[in-house]
Amino acid sequence: MNEANRARILTATREMAHAESELTRLLGEMRGGPRAEKTTVTTVVELALDNLKAARVTVAELERLLASDDE
Repeated sequence: MNEANRARILTATREMAHAESELTRLLGEMRGGPRAEKTTVTTVVELALDNLKAARVTVAELERLLASDDE
């Protein structure tokens, strides 16, 4: 595996971990907050989910590339 691919995998993995951490934190806050405050975090949750999805796509692409390199 070349170094560029290693760096991309590392970046994607960090982005996924960060997004997951943020979602967990926000969901905890939402459970305890008043109803009106729950609507204000929707944008933050959506952004975190978008980041997580993009990172997962990157990792899947890299896994396909690495699998084809191994053949």
